[in-house]
Amino acid sequence: MLATALFAQVGGAPPYDNSKPPTLPLPVAYQFAFTALDSATNQLYCVEAHLTMDWGQPRWSFTFSSTNKAQKIMTVDFRGKVQEDSGARW
Repeated sequence: MLATALFAQVGGAPPYDNSKPPTLPLPVAYQFAFTALDSATNQLYCVEAHLTMDWGQPRWSFTFSSTNKAQKIMTVDFRGKVQEDSGARW
């Protein structure tokens, strides 16, 4: 029983509770992520946005792409802190 519980916890984060509106609206979070791209904003465009619970606390995740298929993923927590996903290709 304990092994099953540990596997379930490690296997992925729970989905965001859709019964609660995000405390950081999508347009505001997008502006934070877009601004953090700095000069790359001339080369990248947003192709995906969603709420994620990876890393514990809910956050917005934005995927930006370019015409040469480069990709950058930016996350924005509900306090406005922006982080670049180091696993993204750029």
